[in-house]
Amino acid sequence: METDATRICELMLNLPDMTITAFDESDPGVVRLHVQSNPKRSFCRRCGMQGTVKDRPVLEINDLPICGRPLTLVWRKYRWTCAGVCGGSWTERRDDIVATNCSALTVRAGHWATRQVGASIRPVSHLAEELGVSWHTVMDTVSYWANPLIDDPMRVGKTASVGVDETCFQSATAAHATTWLGSVVDVENRFVIDVFEGRHSADLTAWLITRDRAWRDHVTTAVTDLHEPFR
Repeated sequence: METDATRICELMLNLPDMTITAFDESDPGVVRLHVQSNPKRSFCRRCGMQGTVKDRPVLEINDLPICGRPLTLVWRKYRWTCAGVCGGSWTERRDDIVATNCSALTVRAGHWATRQVGASIRPVSHLAEELGVSWHTVMDTVSYWANPLIDDPMRVGKTASVGVDETCFQSATAAHATTWLGSVVDVENRFVIDVFEGRHSADLTAWLITRDRAWRDHVTTAVTDLHEPFR
C-alpha cells in the first residue's frame, strides 16, 4: 500500500516519473500544481554527447479540474545543451503529458474533453468553464484529437438501415442565407454516422459517393421524412 502523499498524488494524476514540488491555492479560483521530472541524463541526437542542463523553462498547461476548481499544471522542464562541438540544444518532451501540436491542455484533459463533446454531447462552453480556458481552446483541442477518429475509415461499420434528415443550423440574417445541415444516422444502432452541409439531393448524393461501395451495397432500408430532395 502506497503511503507517501506525493506519490499518491502522482498516481492519481497519472504522472509517472514526475515529482510534485508544490501545491498552490493562493488564487481561490484555480489550483496550481508544480511538477518536474526526475533528473535523467540526456544525450545529443546529433553527435551523441551527453548534454548539460542549460536552463529550466516553465510551461503552464490546464489539466482536469480538481475538487470543482480548474487545475493548472506548472511544469518546470529541462533544457539541455550539448557538451560536444556541435553546440546543439533541446528541451525535455513528454508526449504522455502534452502533445507537441496541442499544448494548451494536457493529453488526458484533451481526451476527456473530446469524449465529453463527442459521446456525452456536452456544450463546449460548459467544458471551457470547468477547465478554466476559453471556448476556442477547448474547440481546438477537441478538433485536434477528434479529427483523426472522424477520418478513420473504420469508424463506422456496415449498417443496413440509415436515416436522413435536415435541420436549420443558422438562421438567415442580412449578411447570409439560412445554413442547413443534413444528418445521416444508423437507425438500428442509434448513432450519428455523419453530418454534411446542405439539404438538397446533390448534397446527399455527394456524401454518399464518398462512402465505400461495399458499405452502400449493405444498406437495404432508408428512413426519411417528406422532404422531397432527400426522398
